[in-house]
Amino acid sequence: MFCEHQSFFVYQKYLIAVLGNKRLKEVAQQLDVTPSYASQYRRRAIARHLVRPGSYGHVQYILPFFNEFIWATQDPDSIYFYGLE
Repeated sequence: MFCEHQSFFVYQKYLIAVLGNKRLKEVAQQLDVTPSYASQYRRRAIARHLVRPGSYGHVQYILPFFNEFIWATQDPDSIYFYGLE
């Protein structure tokens, strides 16, 4: 059964996966899901104003310094380190 906690975890992984200006197909491969599944998280992230559509298949973070924050969540020496891949 898919609960809200799992959904939040997938959102975090999606926001990390789009880091580096990746296309939807690359994001889906990184998350090990189908492109149509990844596009649902893309659509929801756009609706929540976390990202905006960029060029075809890409998104851009909307919040100021959010890109830097996401990078910091992946740095083991950062206080924001999540340890998610």
